[in-house]
Amino acid sequence: PTDKLWHKLSLSPDETKVTYMLDEGSHMGSYEDCAIYIADFNKETLTISNQKAISVLNTSYIDEYPRWNEDSTIVAYDSNRSGTFQIYAYRLSDGVTKRISPDAEQNYRFMNFEGVPK
Repeated sequence: PTDKLWHKLSLSPDETKVTYMLDEGSHMGSYEDCAIYIADFNKETLTISNQKAISVLNTSYIDEYPRWNEDSTIVAYDSNRSGTFQIYAYRLSDGVTKRISPDAEQNYRFMNFEGVPK
């Protein structure tokens, strides 16, 4: 959907959407110039469309490693915007992002949804 570099792609379990890191600076060695995006995915034509940012590009922190929950309604990713790496969840239905890490003083990275209550 863009000529910019994108990486850490995650396909939704229902195979209709993707989430990924879009590298605004085209330098994959640094994540400070990335934002998290979602887009529609057509598995028949292998095309991606309707790209939408779900995090804000801010070079003073890192948003990284987006992942889908099991029913394709939430994208979680980690970010050090608060000073420690925390897990954030973006809800597709209303566009709300919320920190879901249990302890703001501890670092949490590389989210997965195993064992997370709905």
